[in-house]
Amino acid sequence: MIFKRPPDTWEQYLPLGNGRLGAMVGAQPCCEVIQLNEEGIWSGGPQDRVNDTAAEGLGKIRALIAQGKILEAQEHAFRQLSGRGFNERVYQTAGELRIDFYPADGGGIEFSFPPRHATPQACLDSYRSCLDLDDACVRVDYRDAEGVSFERTVWSSAPDDMIFMRATSSEKGKLNFRAYLDRGIWCDDIRAEDGFIFLEDSHGIPFCAGAGAVASDGSMRAEGFTLCGDGCSDILFFIDIRAWQYMRHGGHYRRLSREEYTRSVQENSWKPLLKERLSRMEAQIREEGVAAASERLFARHTEEYHSYWNRMELCIGEDGRTGGPDGGTADGTTGGPDDGTEDSDARSLDGGRTDDTAREEAVPARAGTSRVNDAGDATDGAGSPDDSDTDAPSVAELFSAFREDGDLRLVNLYAAFSRYLMIAGSREPGRLPLTLQGLWNCYVDPPWGSKYTVNINAQMNYWPACMAALEECELPLFNLLERTYENGRDTARRMYGCRGYVVHHNTDFWGDAAPQDAWLAGSYWVLGAAWLATHVWEHYEYGRDEKLLEKLYYLIHEACLFFVDFLTPSESAGHAEDGRPFLVINPSVSPENSYLLPPDRQNGRKQAGQKAAGIGTLCEGCQMDSMILTHLFDCQRKAAEAIKGCGGTCADRDGREYPPADYEDFAFVRSHLKPPAIASDGSLLEWNSEFEEVEKGHRHISHLYGLFPGRSITPELAAAAERTLRKRLAFGGGHTGWSQAWIINFWAALGKGDEAGEAVRKILLNSTLPNLLDNHPPFQIDGNFGALAGILRMLVQCELDADGTPRIRLLPALPSAPEWRSGTVRGIRIKGGQSLSFRWKDGKPYDVQLSDAPQGTGGETGQIDG
Repeated sequence: MIFKRPPDTWEQYLPLGNGRLGAMVGAQPCCEVIQLNEEGIWSGGPQDRVNDTAAEGLGKIRALIAQGKILEAQEHAFRQLSGRGFNERVYQTAGELRIDFYPADGGGIEFSFPPRHATPQACLDSYRSCLDLDDACVRVDYRDAEGVSFERTVWSSAPDDMIFMRATSSEKGKLNFRAYLDRGIWCDDIRAEDGFIFLEDSHGIPFCAGAGAVASDGSMRAEGFTLCGDGCSDILFFIDIRAWQYMRHGGHYRRLSREEYTRSVQENSWKPLLKERLSRMEAQIREEGVAAASERLFARHTEEYHSYWNRMELCIGEDGRTGGPDGGTADGTTGGPDDGTEDSDARSLDGGRTDDTAREEAVPARAGTSRVNDAGDATDGAGSPDDSDTDAPSVAELFSAFREDGDLRLVNLYAAFSRYLMIAGSREPGRLPLTLQGLWNCYVDPPWGSKYTVNINAQMNYWPACMAALEECELPLFNLLERTYENGRDTARRMYGCRGYVVHHNTDFWGDAAPQDAWLAGSYWVLGAAWLATHVWEHYEYGRDEKLLEKLYYLIHEACLFFVDFLTPSESAGHAEDGRPFLVINPSVSPENSYLLPPDRQNGRKQAGQKAAGIGTLCEGCQMDSMILTHLFDCQRKAAEAIKGCGGTCADRDGREYPPADYEDFAFVRSHLKPPAIASDGSLLEWNSEFEEVEKGHRHISHLYGLFPGRSITPELAAAAERTLRKRLAFGGGHTGWSQAWIINFWAALGKGDEAGEAVRKILLNSTLPNLLDNHPPFQIDGNFGALAGILRMLVQCELDADGTPRIRLLPALPSAPEWRSGTVRGIRIKGGQSLSFRWKDGKPYDVQLSDAPQGTGGETGQIDG
């Protein structure tokens, strides 16, 4: 990802991460800014926000809704269902490391805030930066008016669990800098100590950030709160952040009281640990020398990163970048039909074009210049390429080519970038999943708290994980669900008098399960844990990890158990085959949407000239409820069968086997869930009654959950689902990034390739920032992952038969545009534990290769349909 001008705003910075430590690199030529995140820096300790009046008010609220007195029910819901304190904890920035590079005769600091030296015009004119997806680093290079070249490489290392930046000059002694940490008013102390700089804060979860540097020559000093260097040629900076840790006890997360948390914080273990780590790293670098240490640390970083990155590649079109390890295919050999036909059954997908011309066309160059070693001699640094690809197009140029000519190099780069974000943001050494902004957030009070919104956004972040061969990257999501469990049990019991556990539409670092906000359209939705729990089974379908499924089964089982107690029969919703009424959620909402109340639903409250009696959000069941619960209870049944089939036990978190009565209750509930219904205009109903929406182009299209990620939209209902989608789009739906990403997946599920391709075009041109991050607006990362899932599902879809056989569809939603009619996929995961590789030309697949299912997984060989 090449850029030929510096970014203007934080939203254009370049993201790095190792799963725990995140950095947004400003990639400025002379006044560098590295905005820092650590996954555990949140705004405060544990809270108990459960509203204990909920249980006594629930019956009245349900009765009012059943009677059609929606406005009155909403009044009572606000009073009795809202949390005591509307807000959960929010994810926060750790601050910034600012490094001002300047010439020896720079003439002092300009009058500006923050203070900085002037950037010479020559440095701006020669500027070039790159986010190197192949090596997970940011590179910046430029030249001054005297022709001296400067290069910086920044990376966030998982094996060494630190952020590093190497800065070099082509002539000896030309690097001068001043560095300091800053967090605005949210800071207890900033200081220089023992050659390092530190920033501490305890307004929320306490943490300490620190940085040090070692230079090959010149002079270095730490004074006041700054780290300074003069006359250096090669510098290695190293940055770490340590925060208070929420630890497991006995293998599980245990709820902490405020008093326990306060006592734990007083131990102050993170600050000494940080200083020890920085001191140890400094000693290693001094012992090895800057050049040798940089080479070794960078090599360790890339080796570990490649173990994820090299698993898969994707290239749509003849010349688009694959987003794989080398711009080629599986092992560097060539393949494909000579005459454009499918007469290629004997070939496996082993390779692609690897000649120099193909590489220049396929792979944007990495920015790099020569470095100076300790002796002052020029040398190629680790991961530093030559300059043969300096004419490769910038991201801005790829946007223009896509907009004007449909050039799919941007699509390939976007898919590769989204896969990169998954690796960077959600894996060890990290423990927590991607937030609304992933691992990257520059605020102390970010939009929507940058936490976990679980009425779609957190789930969408993980839609592509298994397909993209990044199964381990989904494990932090289950870690979060485990954190919610005890809070969710407590909330279910105290608010609703139910067994099991419940999570509303948001959660946070602590797994807070009480309602967030007091927003009628969203706060009282009770399906967060239900939706998250389906990911446990879906994850198993890909990897067949029976031990993990058995370990996490309780999260599925007890999500079901809550609804056994919470659901109520509704005569108005209709009746099941046995004549009994369907079971519904009451009170319910269709996430974040609202409807116009007809006059007869509010006792004639409509006034003359008014269109409706008011605006309603609460309801007695809606389509999304039944679709999620259908998915959940089906996942429970299949999970229990799989565990018992391999000799395991379906047990709770403490190892107690669940009683047979639970399974009988689950079967009854599943058979009494309302199936999807069709409205008078032929679209799917959103609520269980036919209402007029307030916003016809609403961003949520929740009543299509059964199309994706659910499975309850049958082929007979496909026409109604398509009508629903076209109706929503006709009124401006899909105007946010994540919503357009969901739409790509809907069209893919319907097999509508041209519509899916148009949705890809819209998300790139309307909802993507210049650095390819998703734009809600503001920046919100879920669209990147939802769109990646949609693009992959346009090319491959797979479901398991009743006997466990994977049924694979190749190119199920390929657009008819010529740019899409050829391409390569290598290493995409399918359900059943296999990997799939194939190529296509003229819209037809060839060289199809399926890996064997891993031994011991019980996986069946996939069958390709069509």
